[in-house]
Amino acid sequence: MFFTSSITQVSHTTRPITPDTAAIRPAARNTSSSRLISFTGGRAFWLTMALSVLAALFASSISATAEPWKACAFNDQAIGCRDVHHANGSLTIHWQDGLSMTYRLIEEGFPRSLLRDSLGGVWRREVLVQGNAVFTHAINGNRIAVPLR
Repeated sequence: MFFTSSITQVSHTTRPITPDTAAIRPAARNTSSSRLISFTGGRAFWLTMALSVLAALFASSISATAEPWKACAFNDQAIGCRDVHHANGSLTIHWQDGLSMTYRLIEEGFPRSLLRDSLGGVWRREVLVQGNAVFTHAINGNRIAVPLR
């Protein structure tokens, strides 16, 4: 085995240790008053390392997991999407085919508001009673349906 075991012992005294008494303190006795504080051996080291690696892998897999694709639609054609709402009222839609578009708030309102996409097009957003959103392009009539969940 590459690693050796180490044992740390602490002896207990009834007198407090101060800078004045530290020099005259007797050596620790090897009696039953000594307490075993820690024990680390080769196996314990490898077990600790293995558990640390597993915990790190588990934590990274949780943070790397993206939200599932929603069942969105573009002009009534089903396609997966994810929507990200920003603090300034803008919205980004990531489509499953790899495209993304950001919509910036022009006119706030509820249940209807106006947004401008990255290409300059104007969209009317309508939030339906159940929380789903329907975006309709003001000029060409394209429609995007984004469910709440």
